[in-house]
Amino acid sequence: MLESDQKAPWLSKTIIYPDANRSMAGVGRLTSIRIALLQLHPGESPRESFEIGAEGCRRAQKLGADICLLPEIWSHGYRFFDPATQGSLEEWRDSSMSWDSEFVRGFRELAKELSIAIGFSFLEASDRGPRNAFALADMRGEIVLKYAKVHVCLHALERNCAPGEDFYVAPLHTRSSPVIVGAMICYDREFPEAARILALKGAEIVLVPNACHLDDHRLGQLKTRAFENKIVLAMTNYPSSAGHGNGRSVGISAIAFSNTDARSSDDNKQSQYREILMVEGGPEEGIFTFDVDLDELRSYRENAIWGGRHRRPDTYQILTERIVEAGPDPHSLIN
Repeated sequence: MLESDQKAPWLSKTIIYPDANRSMAGVGRLTSIRIALLQLHPGESPRESFEIGAEGCRRAQKLGADICLLPEIWSHGYRFFDPATQGSLEEWRDSSMSWDSEFVRGFRELAKELSIAIGFSFLEASDRGPRNAFALADMRGEIVLKYAKVHVCLHALERNCAPGEDFYVAPLHTRSSPVIVGAMICYDREFPEAARILALKGAEIVLVPNACHLDDHRLGQLKTRAFENKIVLAMTNYPSSAGHGNGRSVGISAIAFSNTDARSSDDNKQSQYREILMVEGGPEEGIFTFDVDLDELRSYRENAIWGGRHRRPDTYQILTERIVEAGPDPHSLIN
């Protein structure tokens, strides 16, 4: 186990939202899962990033977290290479790591020690080159979910990562209850197909490590993904201090409406609106938590009309056709 002995100045800035704690009305310890978004500044090396992440996980565990989520390619702080420096690309490729690396083993051991689940992203070594990979270690220290980013950012240096080939879900055992978890990484969230596939595969919670500037449009996308698929979304971004993020990590509920007795006598009366944004971080470092009531979530998923219930896949053939748009002018790229 890698030990953490460095000071973490962000600990004093940890933010716990008053509307997202265990004592909230209707949320019992046996039916709820607490998710912690670790919006932290990475280290200068994988070892240092592990130490910072481990300190964050320990703090989150004391706050009652069942699942901790770190930002995208946490091992490298979402750093790539300098195209103008000879040998920089090769050095970056050589820094990719296996599933048996000290970095991965460290988080597995930490998850077992703390009896929590930890979602972390790293630069994975593969036969096709480095991959932007995600791992979810459960409370027993086992890797229950592996995923490589499908929608690699071809407009940036990340194009040097080999893309993943599918989206996956897995059962995660927690102190509260088993839950089905899936994952997407950053740019994946901008494609509605990613979240829909995970939902159709049974995902109840989707974890999203992120590394970019988030604006209201992109956060609106995330809320839409949660709403249209009846899934909980947890997204952790880097703080502004990291240079490739601006914070705004979010926890989003699936439950957009509450049922009402009046609905039974009026088919046109909509259920009562509910805000689905559970927590949003600011630009600085911090740990942000929110709770998921699994009983309420499953009741909503069973009864709400969205998701896969009224799909017409026989009319969607064009979605699987390879239709290629012309590439943008690199000098006029909008992203």
